[in-house]
Amino acid sequence: MNKMGKSTIIQKIATFVFFIVVFVSCESDLDRLDSDDAKIREEAAEALGESKAAEAVQPLIAKLDDPVWSVRLAAAKALGQIQAKEAIQPLISKLDDSYQDVCIEAAKALGQMVPDKGPLYLALAKLHDSDESVRMRAVEALEKLKAPEAIQPLIAKLQDSKSGVRQAVIQALGELKAPEAIQPLIAKLKDSGCRTAYVAEALGKLKALEAVQPLIAELQELDIDVVIAVAKALGEIQSPEAVEPLIAKLDSSEKSIRQAVAKALGQIKSPEAVEPLIAKL
Repeated sequence: MNKMGKSTIIQKIATFVFFIVVFVSCESDLDRLDSDDAKIREEAAEALGESKAAEAVQPLIAKLDDPVWSVRLAAAKALGQIQAKEAIQPLISKLDDSYQDVCIEAAKALGQMVPDKGPLYLALAKLHDSDESVRMRAVEALEKLKAPEAIQPLIAKLQDSKSGVRQAVIQALGELKAPEAIQPLIAKLKDSGCRTAYVAEALGKLKALEAVQPLIAELQELDIDVVIAVAKALGEIQSPEAVEPLIAKLDSSEKSIRQAVAKALGQIKSPEAVEPLIAKL
């Protein structure tokens, strides 16, 4: 046997031994993944990620729900290294993990698997940051990305503890024009923690016919900004139901309200409004 033949055999033996070692190591790490010791589970997840072993995917997915955040984080990172497509949905579910670092690691992993959606996943993860300003920037980013996947997470953030975040979410949902946001926004019209004017504006952009009657009720508000925003929204929705209530507001003592109402009636284009409008000239 010549030298080249011996070299080829040695290479094959070395490759075989390597795969045996990897397999045995993987088996061992899979066992360690179920240890009672969180640190051992974390180290096992890290090792499985480095091995990129396909058989580790399902056990790692299971560890995304580990009670210890560091194990969840290690599992998310490992799945990003392996890049198994079956891990995408489980990782998406961790974008709202109770521990922010896990959210970010899940977003990074998803970015490795679906690079063109990396910014989307990162913004979704940051919706749950403890810093109000970070959450607001995440909402603004999702508004710009205009991704359908952002709608439900944004609707959920209508319950955010900070009014600034809720306001940003309301405006974003209006810009995204998602029909599924209509009912949650209507519910916010009577929420003392939200500015009615912003909700009305969003409903107007959505052209939500379901919102006409709730908006008409808000015409009785004493807040001038609210009445103006509601009139504008009704003008954008263009429902004939709003004509009479709007005509009644032509008698308002506030010039800005009368102007907003007149513009809204012009948008609706109802013959019924012509005479009252002429009378106000």
